Amino acid sequence: MARPLALGNELLPQGCRICGGREFGFTKILWPELVQEWQLSSSEREYIDIQQGFHCIQCRSNLHSITLAYAICKSQGHEGTLHSWIESAAARSTQLLEINEAGNLTRHIRRLPGHIFVSYPDVDMHSLPYPNYRFDLVIHSDTLEHVPNPIHALAECRRFLKPGGFLAFTVPVIVGRPAAQETVYRPPITARPAKTKPTTLSKPSSAPPSGPIFWKGASRPCPSSVSSIPPASPSWPVPDCSPQ
Repeated sequence: MARPLALGNELLPQGCRICGGREFGFTKILWPELVQEWQLSSSEREYIDIQQGFHCIQCRSNLHSITLAYAICKSQGHEGTLHSWIESAAARSTQLLEINEAGNLTRHIRRLPGHIFVSYPDVDMHSLPYPNYRFDLVIHSDTLEHVPNPIHALAECRRFLKPGGFLAFTVPVIVGRPAAQETVYRPPITARPAKTKPTTLSKPSSAPPSGPIFWKGASRPCPSSVSSIPPASPSWPVPDCSPQ
């Protein structure tokens, strides 16, 4: 494993995309029992440990959250850090919906006047209580794998995006490793399993490193696949995305 500073210079040459810090640390996250349960190769284990355990010393955010912050800034046309975007006039007028805690970003983005936070079970991602074209930006992190119909959940997020708005999110995936859908309990990777009764969740079979994705707001009939999300246009009608 490369030293944290060397790894930081390689992965984040401009520093932390949240706070601008340039000092980094690294902590291994996975333990042997979890590696065995998830059937991870040594390279896959390293992949997850870097994504979840490599972190900024200044703001304590890991690479997962830093990358999502970069996607948010990129979607808003901002070349600086998340902190500098939050202080901008454009951000102060942004209507932002956060669905479940988006990594380590909640404590930063909640400073925005237009920030709204919702979480399960208070709200259902398949039927969110907001009118069409309500938000400029919607974010969530590692949430889609927990909902029964991810495509419908994405369509619901798109429903209340303003034309030209953005949806930024992460999903659990290991690059190059297919994920077969299954219903199985996966212990969280942030702590060793507690002595509690497992909860049945819909999770990918692979472990959860994730990459940021952002879609520009649109309104067309519900997509049949992720790749079919179209560009934005205010002239398209809001789709009827009721669960089939």
